[in-house]
Amino acid sequence: MEEKKSSKKVIILVAILLVILTIIAVVIYLKMKERYENDNIQPDIYYSFDEVSKIPLLEDKTFSKNTIITWTKDCKGEIKKDEKIISKKTGEKISEEGKYEITITSPSGKNKTTKTLIIDKTPPEVKVTKSSSGTYTIQFTDITDVGIAKYTRYDKETNTVIEEVDLMKDGLQPVIEIKEKGYYFFEIKDKLGNSLKENTKLKIQ
Repeated sequence: MEEKKSSKKVIILVAILLVILTIIAVVIYLKMKERYENDNIQPDIYYSFDEVSKIPLLEDKTFSKNTIITWTKDCKGEIKKDEKIISKKTGEKISEEGKYEITITSPSGKNKTTKTLIIDKTPPEVKVTKSSSGTYTIQFTDITDVGIAKYTRYDKETNTVIEEVDLMKDGLQPVIEIKEKGYYFFEIKDKLGNSLKENTKLKIQ
């Protein structure tokens, strides 16, 4: 009788030990699996101009719009501007002009991605000079930055268009003389779409 009881106890102890060992093995497996998955997470950076789209930031970019920055789930990230950390939060909207450095690290710290993003909202720089005779000189500071440059000349009294001129057609010149009589409306934008607001309307009588 005593032997049977002793055998039962041994069987129970062995069963408990097997359960404990199984639990330990499962925990070790799950830990190793998590570590493996964390080691292989690629920290990707994404940008968007709305709350819906998500576009991979595969290279350094320059935009003229407010930009939302997100990154791979579970990764750690930081956004720097002028060498100072301004955010560690995914989904941050950056709107101020300047150069931003975005660094994302995988959960294990094994993989890292860094990209640079520039926000440029400055329109093309144009100097308009009026002569004593009433004509105008249009001078572009940097013609390589200009994407659109054209004007419409019209008669204000009859509200008819006299001519439409694309200043980019034969190559934009850094200095342009405007001499013909009429009312002028200029459309000048840089390659990012920043539009010149001042000095877009001229009048020569």
